[in-house]
Amino acid sequence: HQLRARKVPVLFKEQEPPSKLLQNLSRQSRISLVATPIIVDGLDPGGTTISTAIKNTCVIVESLSGLCDRKTGNLLNNRWLSTKLR
Repeated sequence: HQLRARKVPVLFKEQEPPSKLLQNLSRQSRISLVATPIIVDGLDPGGTTISTAIKNTCVIVESLSGLCDRKTGNLLNNRWLSTKLR
């Protein structure tokens, strides 16, 4: 399978539940689906462009065994909000 040959570690879903196509792909390739969907169209409910990007980045980074600096992400989002309020 091409995904396994390319060492794809996980698959990212963009909705809950994931599409049947993605579920089948995950099952057939034996590659796990990430539990948290990434937001590809629009904003996280109650979020901003920046907070949505931070959330997506953290989902991706943590799913690939990295560490996401949420504290710095929150600071960045707060700075974004303060510029919009001016």
